[in-house]
Amino acid sequence: MKVSCKVLLIIFIFEYLIILTGCKGNKVQYVPIIPEPQSLEWTPETFDLKKCRGIVIKSRSLTKEAKLLRQRLAEKGNALNFLDTRDQGKHTIVLLLDTVKTDQLAEEAYRLQVNSGGISLSANTTHGIFNGLQTLFQLIKDGSLVQGCNIVDFPAYQWRGYMVDVGRNYQSVECSNSKLIRWLGIN
Repeated sequence: MKVSCKVLLIIFIFEYLIILTGCKGNKVQYVPIIPEPQSLEWTPETFDLKKCRGIVIKSRSLTKEAKLLRQRLAEKGNALNFLDTRDQGKHTIVLLLDTVKTDQLAEEAYRLQVNSGGISLSANTTHGIFNGLQTLFQLIKDGSLVQGCNIVDFPAYQWRGYMVDVGRNYQSVECSNSKLIRWLGIN
């Protein structure tokens, strides 16, 4: 039962090639989102905010949230203007009030869709739009790239909070609140 070196070499090379081809694939960088959304599907696409034409607001009641979005994007070097609803199309960010069906807390639910053609954020209420914006801000990497995804989210609990040991925390309440609440995504 003598196996030749050539046969062993061929088997080794064949197995090595199988392993290499199995490891090859699209590299999608997933961004951690806190808190984790109820439904999250990553896509290999990205949206470049530098190619964005502007922000489309489908309801006047979303003006406050749209201004927050514009301000936060401007801080990252992406100054955008508001567009008329007729200008909705490719390379825009669309905010709209629409029905997002959920099991609980429907007034805080939102749907966020990001692809190479743009960003669409819809929610049942302005509170849902605000929650969706907090998630969108976490998705922005390198100042202008947004990872493609489909998210449907709503809070898992009606009451959310955190506890700070004030005896060991030497920051002002306002400072610790703003930092921790933003980091934890408590909205």
